[in-house]
Amino acid sequence: MEPKETHRKIVTVWIGLAIAVYGILVFRLFTIQVLEKGRYSAIFRNKSRVKITLKGSRGLILDRNFNVLADNVYRYSFGVDLSKLKNRARLATLFARHTGRSPQYYLKRMRGKSGFVYLVRGISKDEMQGWVLPDRKKEPGIQRIRENRRIYPYNQSAGPIIGFTNVDNHGVSGIESEYNGILQGEDGWKYFRMNARRELSPGLNLPEKLPTNGENVVLSLDINYQMIAEEELAKGIQENEAKSGTLVMLNPNTGEVLAMVSYPAFDPNHYGKYGVARFRNRAISDVYEPGSTFKLVTAAAALENRVYRPTDIIFCENGLYKMHGVLIRDHKPFGKLTFREVIEHSSNIGVAKIAQKVGKKRIYNEARAFGFGNPTGIDLPGEASGRLRNAIDWSGADATRIPIGYGVSITALQLASAYAAVANGGVLLRPHIVTQILDEKGQVVRDIRPEKIRRVLSPRTAATLTSIFKGVVSVGTGRRAALKNVAVAGKTGTAQKYDPRTHGYSRKHYVASFVGYVPADKPRLICAVVVNEPKKQYYGGEVAAPIFRKIMQRIVDGVEKPPVSPSVAAENSGRKSANLVVVPDVQFMAYGKARAILAKAGLKIAATTHGNFVVQQNPAPDRFLKSGGTVSVRLTKKVAAAEDEDGSVPNVRGLSLRQAVMALASKGYQVKVEGNGFVVGQKLVDSRKKICKIVCKPRVNAG
Repeated sequence: MEPKETHRKIVTVWIGLAIAVYGILVFRLFTIQVLEKGRYSAIFRNKSRVKITLKGSRGLILDRNFNVLADNVYRYSFGVDLSKLKNRARLATLFARHTGRSPQYYLKRMRGKSGFVYLVRGISKDEMQGWVLPDRKKEPGIQRIRENRRIYPYNQSAGPIIGFTNVDNHGVSGIESEYNGILQGEDGWKYFRMNARRELSPGLNLPEKLPTNGENVVLSLDINYQMIAEEELAKGIQENEAKSGTLVMLNPNTGEVLAMVSYPAFDPNHYGKYGVARFRNRAISDVYEPGSTFKLVTAAAALENRVYRPTDIIFCENGLYKMHGVLIRDHKPFGKLTFREVIEHSSNIGVAKIAQKVGKKRIYNEARAFGFGNPTGIDLPGEASGRLRNAIDWSGADATRIPIGYGVSITALQLASAYAAVANGGVLLRPHIVTQILDEKGQVVRDIRPEKIRRVLSPRTAATLTSIFKGVVSVGTGRRAALKNVAVAGKTGTAQKYDPRTHGYSRKHYVASFVGYVPADKPRLICAVVVNEPKKQYYGGEVAAPIFRKIMQRIVDGVEKPPVSPSVAAENSGRKSANLVVVPDVQFMAYGKARAILAKAGLKIAATTHGNFVVQQNPAPDRFLKSGGTVSVRLTKKVAAAEDEDGSVPNVRGLSLRQAVMALASKGYQVKVEGNGFVVGQKLVDSRKKICKIVCKPRVNAG
């Protein structure tokens, strides 16, 4: 074949192939742009649009007087898009310098090739002061995200009740968990356009859904009562070298929880520093054998069924008696006592004899009527039911032990609830801690009213028991619970703890308790105090009763009126703003100066702790308060003088940490820092070398 002809054929083939390929491309382009235009347009729209979640603000948690117990602040998180990172080693070094972690930690976090990972989460603006990080132009992989986070202004106060939220702002424990669906609201979303460089921009006419903010939860809790109870319970436990303790304070006429304390507790602002056991609300989750406080059941069954009268005589065997194979001892030898005196002096032998005559079925029925053996139904997670076996399963020994508070287990809340039924005239109410749900504008969405469960006692029996319990405090085992000028009714309890190793009751470990109500004849407060394993003393009248007295005396001395109901407070808050004043900022001031400033604003001041220097206030600065209202302040002793004697050291108290360091440095001082936040004290530690120490604490309303 001629070379020219061969060349011509090859060229023809290549031209044919080119025409075929071109035809295919034209046909494919026609198909995409005309025949399947709709399908490919949809794919493009979906690929070029990014759906971003919009978070609503979490609802507040408030006490009965609308003090904020759980608030929201902005926090910042830093993350990286691994596919865009330029210099991982440099970024790891910078974050390590600012956070104290090792560079290796961050390199390990950034070891992938694609995807998004967080490096730091939930830090405040104050904590970010002085941070030097590359911008998006130098390091396109870095992202700063502003997030709404929880803050708990009262720190450790009421921590186990309020609970906390996790890093994603979802409730984990306490009210935060139980009412998470109400508090968190509903997320929204918005679409953004993304270009070829993966840059986002808002697009016109793209669909969006605005987020719904969470609703606010109002508690029956009174934070002033709570802080007083926490302080005195902690002191009592420490003085008696006890292992732990709990306290429940109720309004016996409504079932509202006014205070609920677990010791030791935790600070929900820093929940990661504590073990899981600290999160437990001991008042509803921890069960114990109550001892003599359970004698209420036996006494009530005897009086309600008219088996005994208060004046009937019981011989108490001079302190030692054997019944159904159980050796019963009294804390001191008693001979003949009236029914009233048996309860007043808490004679185990006397109560066991009363129970024998009343009968185990009646005692069991009375215990069930008071709610023992069942959860109270309080609106908090983690409640235990306790243990109360049916009377048909009681042995002779059980019929002797259970009426005096052994062989049965209860919670502190069950104890307070049962005695509240006596205090209010015989009606068992369901205890509750949430009283209202409010929308974001403060309008009432739901109002929770007191709930009557059943009548437990006749008013006559309840009045007789109150008279006897008054005698417990005036002449019996509870004398150390007595208050000045206010009658108290109550009952002591001392129980040996069961030791599973010896299968018997310990002679070393006890639970000491006291439950009482004031004023005895027209009760508005009932308080149960339970102290676990006190070492110095162990009788309820010696350990728990004094704690009750100190708490109640502070409340009686400092509170002129009963707690304001949330419904009344809500009504007041809706009145004309002419009655409202802006709360001045008196934090980090001397108490005298703070009092003068508040008085000038037409407000009162009430200190919840001892000291002469204000470190915390509620309501927070710049909030509204009714004229004549009270600002609660937490005091401490002054850490140091504001200035050196010659006045040469700048007064930096009240300044932020950054401002204080700059002010001192400008005068040539070296600064040693303790804590963070705002300066509450300063001290010149070396005048020759010009070294000044400043002590800082976070301001409650800082965000």
